[in-house]
Amino acid sequence: MMMLSVFWGVNGIIAIDILQKPNTMNAQYLIDNVLTQIINSDEFEKSKQQKQKFAIHFDNSRVHKSHKVMNYLVETMLKLFQTQFIHLILHPLTFIYSAR
Repeated sequence: MMMLSVFWGVNGIIAIDILQKPNTMNAQYLIDNVLTQIINSDEFEKSKQQKQKFAIHFDNSRVHKSHKVMNYLVETMLKLFQTQFIHLILHPLTFIYSAR
């Protein structure tokens, strides 16, 4: 069994990681194998050069919300999208319906 992580932007795929069993996802693995790919991507570099914001979206798993990951995001100037904002972008009715 394996876990596939894919991050993409408007110009295509930014990072792909395959986590093979028996390894497990933890904060250090996420930083070393996934977030580092994003930081080293052309998309991230372009956003820095053009002084644009670069944001990612995570679910609410413990690994994503860990202090280690949050500190890394601050150090590298990666921003997190808020979940409700994503729903509004993807489908306005989803946000309105879920807000009731």
